Amino acid sequence: MPSRGADMQNLKAITEHRCEIFCAFEIPEEARPFLFTRAEGTMTRGRLQNSLKFKADKKFTAKQYAEARSTFIEAASEMVGLELPAVSTDLAVYKILGSRDGRGVSDFMACLNGAIECSRRLLDYETALLWLVEADLLEKSLRARADPVRFDWVPIDSTSSHYYFERLTAHCLAAQVFFALGNTASAIQRLWLAYVMLESMPEDLESKISHHFYPLLGQDICALKHPDPETSASMSIEYPSLQQAGSWIKLNIRNGKAPTTRRHSATFAFNGHLYVLGGVKAIEGPHYHDFWALDLDTLIWRRLPDFIAAEVVSQIVGYKMVPHADGRAFLFTGEPSLIWVFHIAQSRWQLLRTKFVPDEEMREWPYYRDDVSEFDAHCVGEKIYVFGGQHGGSIPGTDVLMELDIPSLQWRRLSGSSVPKPCPSTPGPRERFHSWVSKDQTHIFFMFGQSDRPTSAHLQDCHGAPPFFCHPYDDLWSWNISQGRWKRERLPGNAPSPRAEMACTYNPILDKVIVFGGYSPAAPTCLEDFEGEPMAYTYYADTFVADVTPSGVPTTWKQVFTCGFPTYRASSTLITDSRTGKIFLFGGYKNTHFVPSKSTGKGRPSLGSFLDLWQLRLDLPGGYFDGVDLEEEGRTAQVGPWQRCFTCGLTGPWKRCGGTCNGRVFFCDMACFKEGWREHKEKHECRKAP
Repeated sequence: MPSRGADMQNLKAITEHRCEIFCAFEIPEEARPFLFTRAEGTMTRGRLQNSLKFKADKKFTAKQYAEARSTFIEAASEMVGLELPAVSTDLAVYKILGSRDGRGVSDFMACLNGAIECSRRLLDYETALLWLVEADLLEKSLRARADPVRFDWVPIDSTSSHYYFERLTAHCLAAQVFFALGNTASAIQRLWLAYVMLESMPEDLESKISHHFYPLLGQDICALKHPDPETSASMSIEYPSLQQAGSWIKLNIRNGKAPTTRRHSATFAFNGHLYVLGGVKAIEGPHYHDFWALDLDTLIWRRLPDFIAAEVVSQIVGYKMVPHADGRAFLFTGEPSLIWVFHIAQSRWQLLRTKFVPDEEMREWPYYRDDVSEFDAHCVGEKIYVFGGQHGGSIPGTDVLMELDIPSLQWRRLSGSSVPKPCPSTPGPRERFHSWVSKDQTHIFFMFGQSDRPTSAHLQDCHGAPPFFCHPYDDLWSWNISQGRWKRERLPGNAPSPRAEMACTYNPILDKVIVFGGYSPAAPTCLEDFEGEPMAYTYYADTFVADVTPSGVPTTWKQVFTCGFPTYRASSTLITDSRTGKIFLFGGYKNTHFVPSKSTGKGRPSLGSFLDLWQLRLDLPGGYFDGVDLEEEGRTAQVGPWQRCFTCGLTGPWKRCGGTCNGRVFFCDMACFKEGWREHKEKHECRKAP
């Protein structure tokens, strides 16, 4: 596993070894025009490519990194016959890279790695990430042209040590870039991918290249949390194009009637209110059918009429409720013949009868036993779109996209099949992902998620796999509503690591997409309390934001640095108040092994639920950042499940001040209390409680 104490200087040796792979001969400068005009000849084009690569290596050795980067990209462009980065993401642009000796892909990736490393040496991390995205796209193109076509979790077969070497190099370079940016989750995910690749490659290939990479890969780095509670207050914005200042503040919901703690509820925001229906407290129950609304201005809960058909729908867990602009909210549970509607203005439930219209490819309703969960849904105009999820006939997830025409109440299939089939031009079967609709209402975007292969193995499904092999997706797809077409999108910039059950919202006022938390089902975590025994997952509390185009495509991702943050959690809800542009985080759950709890020890982990409400403030126009005191937050803000000592800054389960400040600050011990009391007293006007 990746190690915090790894000697990253090994990357220098890796780079030098990569240079040795290139053919060491040079074409005279005066021959270049002839070679460009005769580029149809494979041998001639190959000589030009080798000449450019050799020149790039010489410039790199001379520390002329800007010139070397340009030459690396020129060589890569010659290989595919087009200007890079490629505009298309349909993966066909790289099919030209096949060659008799299997070196086309490896040489192309070597050029991209050279450009990444040059950019890293220049501290131009935005450009480094640009070429990293291109390297990832190249790998996906190899999967797309595999015969037979395979799912994303099936490894790429290669007999080339050069390919493995370059792909491992790309992962390690990416880790360095992400570490430099403070994006520890993405950095460690890359190192973990490198470790898995080394462990799974053919033994004869592994023996040739493992000594270059194993020094980079150890175990103790998996003890990091994301964000790191010890360093979050000291993170500063050094690369504004990839980092964003922000602040999380926990809001005090007024006392009174309120729902109990729960998770996997059906939640949505509408007209200044957060709505919460059903959910479950723990795996064994109880299950809820109550319905609540939280006024986002007054922070007062109000109970609405309970769900009217508890005897029909015994569990409202993992379902979605989507609002229509006219004030109706639709609850979909997987039934082909009915859908539940709540009229917000009249505060009443209604049952509507629906009908499925079969087509030639799908003659029957796609969801086994008329039930599907962990999908996502949106109401766009007079249509409701439902994608993905899990049902009894496809445990790893489904790739079905369904559309309900609201006026006619007719369902039809738009894409996918009830039993998924691998297809490189459409999203793979998944659950627990997130999505958003573009501002112009023309596209729906679907990001990340997972295929639950360990559960499939438990149920003897053909796609099953042991723990550590739950597949997290690292992709983003858009559905063009008018054209009825899928498109794979890039994830440019300082993007979040692949994960499931993250919280996500599109803010139409800021015109940005925001992501918080979630968990990785395949990135292990080692905790000191459990004697280094790794858990097969990681929970997150990091925050990201992306600018988007008018059609909703993210242009650049940034990590949001905050001094404090909500506890590491999954399945929380991130919403935007469309009246004000305020961003709120609600609820979710934690694993009590990953996040400490006073009531649990080293026994069986449990999933504790939340009912808290947070507001995210961003340092940009309309982001409600006025009045944020980062220096104060660096000493007093809650840091996940811990507190920061007001005096020394250490993070832990400290005791709150017992004075009249109502626990505004914490101290780790009596010595820090005595040292910091005077400053706290003067700064916060705290007095000893009577």
